Amino acid sequence: MMLTLLTTVALAATLTVDVDTEALSGSVHVRLYDGRDGYPGKAPPQTAIRTLDLMSDRSVVFQDISAGTYAVVVFHDVDGDGSIATNWLGIPTEPVGVYLPPDTRLWGPPSFRRTSFEIQDDDRRIRVALVKP
Repeated sequence: MMLTLLTTVALAATLTVDVDTEALSGSVHVRLYDGRDGYPGKAPPQTAIRTLDLMSDRSVVFQDISAGTYAVVVFHDVDGDGSIATNWLGIPTEPVGVYLPPDTRLWGPPSFRRTSFEIQDDDRRIRVALVKP
């Protein structure tokens, strides 16, 4: 009698986010969302937050990411309060950026659906450019 042992291996990926900014100092927050809740900055993301010190870093790495649909929001925290500052209309007053999949144009505020991308079991590298308001 032959026994076959089946094992399920949960594969996890690594996501590297390269930040394109003209800023030379301060903190940049990189938020990885795994769903619409809180996107793009109304609440803490479901997955992870990383902070860059612009004096030494321009990239962040999220490790052990499960397969799924994600979106990334990046902002330069000029006032140091940990959130995206906005004016009375809700328009950001600090440099901010989102990852846009190829052939995607953004008109108006970003939505999770328009800015999300798939992560499978392979590593991925994306670039997000910060835009001054």
